[in-house]
Amino acid sequence: PEDEAAGHGRHAVLGHRHEEDRALGKLGDPRAVEPLIAVLKDDGTNQRCHAARALGRIRDDRAVPPLIAALSDGDDDTRRDALDALDALGWKPDTGRAGIAYWIARREWSRCVTMGTVAKEPLAAELVRQVRKWKWGFLLKDTFQAIVAALRELGWRPDQGEAGAAYWIAQEKWDRCVKVGAAAVPLLICALEDSNAGVRANAARALGQIGETSAVERLMVVLQDRQRKVGQAR
Repeated sequence: PEDEAAGHGRHAVLGHRHEEDRALGKLGDPRAVEPLIAVLKDDGTNQRCHAARALGRIRDDRAVPPLIAALSDGDDDTRRDALDALDALGWKPDTGRAGIAYWIARREWSRCVTMGTVAKEPLAAELVRQVRKWKWGFLLKDTFQAIVAALRELGWRPDQGEAGAAYWIAQEKWDRCVKVGAAAVPLLICALEDSNAGVRANAARALGQIGETSAVERLMVVLQDRQRKVGQAR
């Protein structure tokens, strides 16, 4: 179809432009700064990472605001490349939101605590993000506990929303998740990806107790799990 062909053509042109921008970035050419900043908003993770690295090499102050924004990127590799670029630019984290984003991206939770109460909301949001990545849960348990500890130290109290659900799920307090109700469902579904059968069973049981219909499809998969412990979860 013509539209599909045109779409492929546009992607090809953009790909060539990105390559040219990265090449200029490697040379430290300031002409690449604005195009590379635009690439930081690209849908492709690899493109965003390359752009952040190139901006770090050019070391132009125009790149600081978009690199700070990239500290909150949904992709961990992009965050790390943005961190390295900001360090190369000599940027120092402040005591505001940008500074908190910097320490969260560095996973230095104790530094977030030193920021005070302004760090509560960003830390809670990061906990939600980490729980959403539960299919790698066996790598994240220490991170869960570190963020929970930081939130406690800041005096944060779990609400009845998604952040509250993440707080209880991270601690595997399934009965508290049930009390949160529907807001806990998307994150409990993420917990079904845990490598531990017991965790999957408890998450499935909590979903069943909440009775949220949106979880039925995923629960059906769990019920077919080869491990009887999970398959019997209700």
